[in-house]
Order: sequence, then C-alpha cells, then structure tokens
Amino acid sequence: MSDGDWFFCTFDHPDILGLRVGYQCGTIDRSDYGGGYQRDFLQLHLEIVTSDEIVSWIASGKYTSERVKSSSAPARIALRGDESEIFRIENWPNRKVEFRSEDGRLSVDFSFNIPWVVLLPDFILTRIVFGMWWTSGPLRANVRLDEKQYDLSGHCFHDHARIECRHSKTNSLGMYLYTPVRFDDGSTFLSYYAEDHKSCKIVYYSFGMLMDASGKAMEWYTHLDLPSITFDRDGIPDTWNLVAANSDSSISLNLVSYSPKGFASRGFGDLPQSRASYRYLPNMFNCDAVIKSGSDRILRRGLGVSEYYCSER
Repeated sequence: MSDGDWFFCTFDHPDILGLRVGYQCGTIDRSDYGGGYQRDFLQLHLEIVTSDEIVSWIASGKYTSERVKSSSAPARIALRGDESEIFRIENWPNRKVEFRSEDGRLSVDFSFNIPWVVLLPDFILTRIVFGMWWTSGPLRANVRLDEKQYDLSGHCFHDHARIECRHSKTNSLGMYLYTPVRFDDGSTFLSYYAEDHKSCKIVYYSFGMLMDASGKAMEWYTHLDLPSITFDRDGIPDTWNLVAANSDSSISLNLVSYSPKGFASRGFGDLPQSRASYRYLPNMFNCDAVIKSGSDRILRRGLGVSEYYCSER
C-alpha cells in the first residue's frame, strides 16, 4: 500500500547539525481523522538543520509515486524530476544516497554501510498496519546549502517504512514519539512510545531496543513509559524522560532538544511558514542515560534526531 526510505543524520560540526531526507510512496489512510488515502501521492523531504535554522525543502504532492523507479540489478531507487534527478539510492548493503532540490541549491550526498537490520513489530491501527525495518551506522556526507559546501562525518539512522491497508477493531492513534539515540560508546537505542485517542498507552507499541556498537548484541525492552514531557513555545518537544525495562535490566533517559528556533521553507505547494505550523520537523536532542543490569550501573551520553512528535488529539 505504501513504503519509503527515511534517513536521519547527526553531524560533528558547529554549523550543520543534522538532516532528514526521505520519500514515501502512497499516503497513510487517515480517514479516521478526516483525511483519505492517495496511492499515487509522493511525500518528499530534504531538510538541513543548521545552528540557526531548519531549512526545509518540501515537494510532497508535486510528483506522483509512479515516477519513483526501482531496479534490483543493480539495486537502485530513483526519482527524476522535470529537469533533473531529485534522488537516487543505490547499492546494498553499502548504501549511496543522493538528494537535491530542483534548483540544486540544497543537496546531500552520503554513503554508509548497513551493519545490521532490525525488523520492528507491526503497529496495528484502525485502518492500517504500519511496520518497518531499522538500522544505524556512521557516515560521510557532502552537504550543499546555497553557496556553501560542507564535508561532514556523523551518524545515520535509517528506516524503511511499510504500510498495509487493513481494518482492525482497535482504538485510533492519539500520539506517538519516536526517539533514536547514538551513545558515546557507539551503541544505539531506539524507542517508540504510543497512546490512543483516549490518552491510554498502547502497550504493545511502547518499547525500546539497545544495540551494541558491533551490532551483534541486542537488548529488548518490552516496557516503555514517558514519565514527563515539556514543549517549547511552538509546541515542539523540548525535554522528555523515557524509562525502558525488561525482567533483567532497565534504562532511563533524559532528553533535551537543541534544535534551532529558526525555520525556513522552500519547495512546492502550501508550504509551512513557521515551526508552530509545522510540527513534523526533525528535532535534534542531547541525551543522558542510566543503564541498570543487576548490580551494574552504566552512565551514557548520546545524541539523536527524532523524526517528529505526532499528536492527533
């Protein structure tokens, strides 16, 4: 019904903090919320986070999903615009990714190796079933922002989202918070926290996962709580606390956003003009964590970029 690739990157650079690029062929069935499903709709984003502002190039709806072409030999997914190629994703498992705006003033080229893949459980909603695979790893990138170019090193969170149309007897989605973190020892933590429209936690889709730096040892946390969350003046998460646990260990995370307050949009259609009118922006954050296992108590520091805080209430 719908699938796409999304890349969330953090960089070790004072001016270019991170980016989000990706596409989604076909929309989520939002008829529960007054929307609908469009099979030929193409969601398309290229967003660069600087120290001053988030520069968003959004061309969702300009091209149809049928214009995204794929092949298996060689492995390639690409979209050609009216005058130039918009994106190209090549190779497996060594990925090469190129995204650029139509005018060429914004572009990102990066490559990274996929060391492992985790298949996440499906999220069952009233009209759809949502699931994805997820991975994480270091990357090298070249970013162009208007007249400046940057050679960067950093870290990439990459997921492939897939959606099936299926009617289920379940409550509608109220909110979810997606939080991927890279810690200072090279390990990564991923969590989803979700509530239904009655503000009750969706237990099966509130979980965490800790992967070690080698990608060979994983700790699965079947319980995840969101004890506290605060928002800035634009309604974007500013601080939040997560607690994940299983029968043997637990991890507590305190997260603080450092995303810039400035916002600029370019692209196609009815574009958002402010952060307050565009809640689905990438949110950069720092993290302090405490991991407890038996008598061991491990302190970790990390950073990440949250896809967005989604609230339907």
